[in-house]
Amino acid sequence: MTVTINISSQNLKITAGNNGRIEKWASLPVDPGLIKDGLIIEPEVIGHQLNAWFEKERLPRRSVAVGLTGASYVYRLLRLPHLSSGRLREGIERATRKEINLDLSELYIDWDVVGYSGGEMDVFVAGIRRRSIESLVQALSIAGIKASRVDLSPLALVRAAAHPDTLLVNFEPECFDISIISGGIPVTLHSVLPRNVGANLEDHIRQLTDELTRTVDFYNLTHKESGISQDASLILSGSLAAGNQAAEYLNKTLGFTVQALQPVVAFPSDFPFAGYSVNLGLAQPVRSPKFSDISRGGDFRDTDVDLLRARKRYLAPTYSTRQLLVPACLALAAFLLIPVIIDVNQSKIRSAAMRLDLATSVHQLTQSRMALEKDDQLVKIIAALDEDTRKSKRDIELVAGRGDLNQLIAVITSELPSGAIYSGIACETKRIVIDGRAADRAAVISYARTLEKTQIFTSVRIALIDETQPENASSGADFRLIIER
Repeated sequence: MTVTINISSQNLKITAGNNGRIEKWASLPVDPGLIKDGLIIEPEVIGHQLNAWFEKERLPRRSVAVGLTGASYVYRLLRLPHLSSGRLREGIERATRKEINLDLSELYIDWDVVGYSGGEMDVFVAGIRRRSIESLVQALSIAGIKASRVDLSPLALVRAAAHPDTLLVNFEPECFDISIISGGIPVTLHSVLPRNVGANLEDHIRQLTDELTRTVDFYNLTHKESGISQDASLILSGSLAAGNQAAEYLNKTLGFTVQALQPVVAFPSDFPFAGYSVNLGLAQPVRSPKFSDISRGGDFRDTDVDLLRARKRYLAPTYSTRQLLVPACLALAAFLLIPVIIDVNQSKIRSAAMRLDLATSVHQLTQSRMALEKDDQLVKIIAALDEDTRKSKRDIELVAGRGDLNQLIAVITSELPSGAIYSGIACETKRIVIDGRAADRAAVISYARTLEKTQIFTSVRIALIDETQPENASSGADFRLIIER
């Protein structure tokens, strides 16, 4: 039997079935404050609630697939040189550390290599705060449940849809999940919490429309050759999408062709599948690296990111190459010393002749060293001259390419949005890199467009927008702009 649990701040949605057919389901309400932003505040209460329902329905508690909705997460799509399996973890962690402003010791991260091209590899990386997973594991342990994997809800939805190129929205009262899938890979994931708990359906629809517009605009700004057109298709799921009101509004306002998620599993006629979309994705096994479904438009590339696997990786003891080599070298040295100990007496007899040979060798070595030192000094003088020549060339090139740099900086700073600040400006020969922090994602996009409209620069590209906030930090978005001139 396949059992799934999707955990959110408002309910615990559970499904159970056999042979690709849903047979049982339930939505257990969660009292306010027990779960917040994917963090289970009271693991004992949630654990006992799950235990009671599993006991009542007599469901198996092993190999249960679990999803987290509304949890704070980070993700990146990295392009790295082709790495061997032994160096993959170190390379991915180093690249991820450069891309996000969070301490990796506070996260569990997992990854999936999603493509290879010309000696490089594309890696999808996702991470979540460790305490969110630890509180989940504690609650499941109290319930006697052994999870097979833990998925972020957006990735489970992508698996449920199984489309290679589409917009995907899961519209739930506690969280709106927006995903853009391109070439079978989730290139954009954006989860939004409702502005207030008491909002009605119309309020939710308007907020979803605003967030969807900003997400698509940002994607089109950073993917000009493969942007999303206004007549693109949008797959809509979630309990708030059960009627036609949301679909009709999105079609009328944004122009997208809206269609409902088409489940690949069977279920009874009274099963409310729109509200269990995440569970439907959890119930499906992770497919092979490239899964072909002609009825859905071509090849879909399942992204295998398991946060429970990430936890096991970081809790398992790791040994560095040095830690492994030192004992081996000591054992090898001990083995090699055995014949030396046996022949010690013979060595004493030969020691006098060896000392004479050694004295001769030392004399020859001293003469050779004096000659090498003279040669080495000459090499250093030549190297220093070469370095001075290269430095002079670089200075000349830098001055020649600087041009009206002060005027360019003046233009860049004059267009800075209100409330935004710079954390760094790096000027290269043909490039200016700007790091800073703005009020939100929309302010960064507006800033980039304003600079691009000046027609002073060859290109203005947004390299990073990160709205993930460290604890106790004010809201905002860290950004990086790369300006070519």
